[in-house]
Amino acid sequence: MVRFIFDSFGNSHQDTFLKIDVGIGTNAPWIADFYFIPDFLEFESTIEDEIEWKKECFKAYLEHLINLVNLNLDKTYLVFDLSDEYVSAIKLEKFIKSKSTLYRVSIVYSHKHYGWGMSYKIQQPEFIDSDWKQSDNQSWDISKNGLLKGIEWSIENLG
Repeated sequence: MVRFIFDSFGNSHQDTFLKIDVGIGTNAPWIADFYFIPDFLEFESTIEDEIEWKKECFKAYLEHLINLVNLNLDKTYLVFDLSDEYVSAIKLEKFIKSKSTLYRVSIVYSHKHYGWGMSYKIQQPEFIDSDWKQSDNQSWDISKNGLLKGIEWSIENLG
C-alpha cells in the first residue's frame, strides 16, 4: 500500500509523509514538502480555518493522484515533493506478471523541475524527458487496487 499522511501542524516544508508498505518490504517514510501543493493544484477555497483549508487542499491533491492512476498509462509520475530546488515523484511502471497487471513503484527526483514552476496541467509525457534519477535502489511491485486503496485510506484518515 502507498499512503500519504499529512501533518497539518508540521512546518510547511516537512509536513507530508509518504509510506510504502508492500509485503515484507516496508520503508521508513519519506518526508516531503507541502508548501507548493496549493500552487501546483491552483487550489482555491473559501475555508477560513487554516488547518481545515490545508486538509481540503491535501484531499484535492490525493484525488488528483487517484485520477492519474486511473489513466492506466504504462508510465506515470505522481509528484509528491515540490521543493524549490527539485521535484520528487513516485514513478509507476505498468507490467504484466502471471496474467495480472502490476506497477513497479520507485521514488525518483529531478532537478529539471522546481516546486514553484509545477502545475497539475503538465501532461505525463512531458515528465518522461525530465532526467529522473532514482533516489535509492528500492522498488516495489503493487496492484492498481493496492495503489488506490492506500490513497483512499489517506483521504479517509485526514482527520
